[in-house]
Amino acid sequence: MFACLIAGATTSVAYAAGEHTDHSGWNTLSGTLGYYDRSLPDGNYVLTDDLIFTESNNYYPSASTAENIVWCLNGHTLVNGSTGGINPTILNSTNGRVITICDCTGKGRVDSLATYGVSFSNVSLYNIYATNQSNVVTTIDGNTKIYSGKVFASYGDDMIIGGNTYIETGVELTVEDNGHLIINGGTVRCDIEVTGGTCDISGGTFYGAINVSGGTCNITGGTFSSPINVSDGTCNITGGTIKTSQYYNDDPGTPQGAVVVNGGVCNIGGTAQITENRVDYGGAVCVNGGTCTISGNNITKNNATYCRVRCGRHLHY
Repeated sequence: MFACLIAGATTSVAYAAGEHTDHSGWNTLSGTLGYYDRSLPDGNYVLTDDLIFTESNNYYPSASTAENIVWCLNGHTLVNGSTGGINPTILNSTNGRVITICDCTGKGRVDSLATYGVSFSNVSLYNIYATNQSNVVTTIDGNTKIYSGKVFASYGDDMIIGGNTYIETGVELTVEDNGHLIINGGTVRCDIEVTGGTCDISGGTFYGAINVSGGTCNITGGTFSSPINVSDGTCNITGGTIKTSQYYNDDPGTPQGAVVVNGGVCNIGGTAQITENRVDYGGAVCVNGGTCTISGNNITKNNATYCRVRCGRHLHY
């Protein structure tokens, strides 16, 4: 059985995005969660030590209420202690309530767990599998750092990545099916794969590529230092700055660029700036297939060695 000790009053208080000043009246939690501990009682929880999940099962915070729930790691770790080869899962209900895993010390971490419809604030995530849930807005923000694992917006309600979030190279960040990913800030070093659904980017710093092979990607802000590649679906770029700088390509048979359109539809306009790109064997915007429409003065100060700044017969300018 797990060690869940009631500290003070049992009345739960709903906190927004994990915000709290103390743990007065919270349940305390530590030890292990096993097969028979899969449904926790209502309330907010603060860890007093690491919490070990011993079974590869779904763990359900009580669905008897729509009241928001907060787990404060308090500098401790949620640990995968199972031997089944499958990450234990924290599964939110679809009744609209928010479950937030946060840390008021900034030292808490989640290691090798899966979460459905769970928000994160000011924690570090390792080997995480995080996705959204129907009728639940999932938010990742507040200095949360994702070092490894998979983050999917695949179905259900919005998944929001906010300012000060850090996502490391190698994390799989994907929008698929009818998912909706919203990125309005933070630093993203991994690639973003848009295979379906909708991805809305309004801010942030992006070091990995944006690869659109389905669905719709709307870019209205942000700074991008790797290419935006469109092979299917639709990509609308109406804001932000795309500056891949020294982007070399030694294969003249594969034209490259800051924006590369091989299929689908790409629309560039508004305040978007594709600027100061050095591209060998390609152009700042390189159209090899599909359709690309440019409706503004969006391409400036680029240097294409072996091709025009804009190339391809499917370009409308």
